[in-house]
Amino acid sequence: MESPRSREMIETLSSQASRSWAEDALLACLERLRDGGPTEWRLVTVHDAWASEQIGGFCIEYTSPWGPRVGLQVSRFAPGGAPFYLTDSYDGPEQLAEARAFGEEIADFSIAEPGIGGELIADENGLDWWGWGELPPVRPVRK
Repeated sequence: MESPRSREMIETLSSQASRSWAEDALLACLERLRDGGPTEWRLVTVHDAWASEQIGGFCIEYTSPWGPRVGLQVSRFAPGGAPFYLTDSYDGPEQLAEARAFGEEIADFSIAEPGIGGELIADENGLDWWGWGELPPVRPVRK
């Protein structure tokens, strides 16, 4: 389900003259969650998200009908050169360079699929996080 915040982020990222790799990946993920894919995307609500050049990926907070509100942090710089557990989905560095393919893969097979990978780690607000890297992530200050 497209939320007002998700719509706002899509509009903001789409209107930028140029985007970083992480911003392009985030935009692709948000658009895929809005437009659909092979899973129950209509049942996912995005509450917030941000790109992070520091981790080479993005963070996204969402709720799905099969679980609580959670956060997911993803990166293209995970050990082994592939986004954390998606090593079988990628053919090599050339495909990792495609930010849009990365974002769509995260939408389809990490966010829109039932279940959450790994252990959840709570942030100072009590939101549970999963994914790659140091968790919970640092939330950027909104301007």
